[in-house]
Amino acid sequence: MAKYQCVCVICNLQFTASRATTKTCSRTCYGKNQSGSNNSNFGNKWTDEQRQAGSILKKEQFKNDPDYAYKCGETNRGVKFSQERIQAMHSNRDRASYVHLHSDATKKIIGAKSKSKFTPDFKKKHRQTMEEKGQWVKLEDKDPYDTYYKEANWIGSMIELFDDESKQLLTKHGLFSRKNPKGWVRDHVVPRMAGYEFSLPPQILRHPANLKFISHGDNVAKGFTDRKLTENEKSATIELLKNRILEFTSNWQEQEWCLAYIRNIK
Repeated sequence: MAKYQCVCVICNLQFTASRATTKTCSRTCYGKNQSGSNNSNFGNKWTDEQRQAGSILKKEQFKNDPDYAYKCGETNRGVKFSQERIQAMHSNRDRASYVHLHSDATKKIIGAKSKSKFTPDFKKKHRQTMEEKGQWVKLEDKDPYDTYYKEANWIGSMIELFDDESKQLLTKHGLFSRKNPKGWVRDHVVPRMAGYEFSLPPQILRHPANLKFISHGDNVAKGFTDRKLTENEKSATIELLKNRILEFTSNWQEQEWCLAYIRNIK
């Protein structure tokens, strides 16, 4: 077999190879040469179908050949990750190299796929699993108000239904969170406790007509004020909400349901 004198494109070392087109002298240099745009698969992505097929194939290989499965895990089997080894593995990287931020387009794709996953059937099975594991309280054992409180919460961010003034305030202050303690919140004009006491369906409480964008401080103060409302004051506030729902003209997924409910009880 003919031998050829080659020069490694990575370390410039002269070496002998069986093919004149060989570019690297070792597996280490080969790996370096295959990084980034030098890799023939750079920029390519597997489709969901390819990922699924690859997963099935690998599982079958492990199942049919236990020796192969064992060999695939031998690199780190029994190896202790000491502080020295961890330091050696990560000392050449800074914090920024571990951060991979999603683009707005990717976030929308992830959100859409996640939303499509949570069908009523999936939620039912997931709850059953979590209850069986003891990680969730069974529905029949939950406090009725806790269940109502959760069901009356906003559907999604509701930001798309903000009026112009609220959108300007959102741009200025952002939403309240641990990272943004000066942010504003989406308040229920008719408090959820009042809705629960008057047996209002949660669909009425989470309607956009019951939403007001206020500061976190005002929301806390309102919570104390709401507790002092009389029955007549609560009833009057609820009637005003019903009228706002009847006059609501924006697109809302539960509008027809809410209209039917209000008209049927009048």
